[in-house]
Amino acid sequence: MSTVNDDNLSPWDEPFDRRAALVKAGGVGAVLALGGLAGASRATAGPVQNAGKVTAFFGQFGTIAEQEAIRKTILKGFKGDVDAVFAPLGTNVFVDRVRAEGKAGKGNIDLLIGLHGDFVTFQNEGLLRGLDTVTKQITTLPAPLVKIGKLGTKTQFYVPHSQATYVMVANKDVLKYMPKGANIDALTYGQVFAWAKAIRKGTGQSR
Repeated sequence: MSTVNDDNLSPWDEPFDRRAALVKAGGVGAVLALGGLAGASRATAGPVQNAGKVTAFFGQFGTIAEQEAIRKTILKGFKGDVDAVFAPLGTNVFVDRVRAEGKAGKGNIDLLIGLHGDFVTFQNEGLLRGLDTVTKQITTLPAPLVKIGKLGTKTQFYVPHSQATYVMVANKDVLKYMPKGANIDALTYGQVFAWAKAIRKGTGQSR
C-alpha cells in the first residue's frame, strides 16, 4: 500500500505500508520519543550530548526476549542511561502508576510505551505532555501513522514506536460482501469494519 496524505481522511481509512512502518518505527521511535510523555517528565526534547538517566516505563513487551531486544537493539546508541521498567502484562500496574504520579504532581517516568488506548485514557485525564517539538525531528515515519498519535487533536501526544502484525483469514463465501473497490491485500480498518457490517446484514450472523 502507498502512503496517502489527506487531512480529510480518518486515520483508520488512510492506507500505508505497515511493513515499512514497522522497520522505520522500530528503528527511531523510542529514541526520538525520549522528550518525555508524562506531565512530570524530566527529560528534554531535542538533540543533547547526554540525556542522563531516563526512566522508560513499558506497558508492553512482557517476555524476556522482547525486553532484551528493547535494551540491546531499540535503545542501543542512545546517549544516556535508560532504566527500562516493564509493567506486568494483564494487570493495571501500567495505568495505575501513571495516574498515581500524575495525581502526586511528581514522579520518575520520562517515557511511556503503551497501547493507543492507554494514551487516549491518559490524554483525557490530562496526564500527557505534547510532543510537537519532538515530531519535528521525525521525517521517516508515514504521516498517517504519526497523525494517529494526535488523538484527534492538533497536538502530538505520542510517537508511534512499533506495531502488531495480524493474520486474517476470510471464508470465500463472504468475499462478495467486501466493500466495492476494496483490495483484499490492502484493506483499511474502515473497510474491514464496513465488510463486517455487510456480512452481518447479508447473513444475519456476526462473523
